[in-house]
Amino acid sequence: LFTTKRILIIDVRGWSGKKIAYRSVLWKSVRAFGVESAGGMLDRDAEVFLWTSISEMRVVRQDLRKDKADLMAVNRFISNMVLGNDTVEAAPSAVSAAGEVDS
Repeated sequence: LFTTKRILIIDVRGWSGKKIAYRSVLWKSVRAFGVESAGGMLDRDAEVFLWTSISEMRVVRQDLRKDKADLMAVNRFISNMVLGNDTVEAAPSAVSAAGEVDS
């Protein structure tokens, strides 16, 4: 669960789901991140990796269902939280090295 203040990790363990671990990570503790999309037809999940400055939680890994999560939105949100909001406006069109305009 991503909020504007922290990441709340809810880890349900065991077959019965009775054992639940809750971990909270402040965004200011996140040093780097990665978003990995699902590879093929058999790989149904995407993953988010967060590298933190917390010695007990150097890497936080979260599975996302690729058909249930907008990976670009997740990537954009984490990027804004870790790196700061993007204040550069998108260009109305881009020009390739060959001079082709993409609008």
